Amino acid sequence: MKKKFIFNAFAFVIVSLFFFSTTVLAKPVLKTIKAYLNTITLSYNGKSIGISTIKYNNVTYVPLNKVTDLLNKKVITTSKGFEILDKSNIPNGSKVTSLPASITIKDVKVTITKVEQDSKALKIYVAYTNNSPERIDPAESLVKVISNGRQYEYDLSFVLDYMDKYRDEYTSYPHAPSEIEPGVIADSVILLPPIPNIEKNVRIILRANYEYYTFLNVPVTIN
Repeated sequence: MKKKFIFNAFAFVIVSLFFFSTTVLAKPVLKTIKAYLNTITLSYNGKSIGISTIKYNNVTYVPLNKVTDLLNKKVITTSKGFEILDKSNIPNGSKVTSLPASITIKDVKVTITKVEQDSKALKIYVAYTNNSPERIDPAESLVKVISNGRQYEYDLSFVLDYMDKYRDEYTSYPHAPSEIEPGVIADSVILLPPIPNIEKNVRIILRANYEYYTFLNVPVTIN
């Protein structure tokens, strides 16, 4: 069933094919825009899905993520916009046999040198090597640790509390800058709250330069 929508106009309208939803950005009213909501069915290799679409100026816009899912593709965010990858070619992670262990993606190498946990914190010792021609963002607040089927993440309030209680110890650790210039190696220690009954080997996901670095079976030293 087709539903007709009339939007009191804005000079600037973006139907966000690439942002997975429809967005209308506002400026002073200049004209009336007529658009239509509809549902269509797309089929590929025997698989069919229903997709809500918008038709405007005889052009039908569909959500990009729905189409890529149907085609077994994945949309990822990069520094230059969006990139579509074949899911079958996306690595599930690099299995670690010993530390240090490294993963390199697009000239950016991330190395885990050591992982320790004591009563105060879980500490992940990391080195970033930027061999790319552009500065990179290590995005350490997006770190994830998987243990015993549970996911643990960065906690800013915990880090601030740690800084207050153990200031000398905290300042003795290296901390990567928010942006790492080309040709630079930056060391860092990422702090997370202690994980209850942490496994001897965990999965660690780090983020750098808009890419996920997944380390599997990372050994943890318990102090």
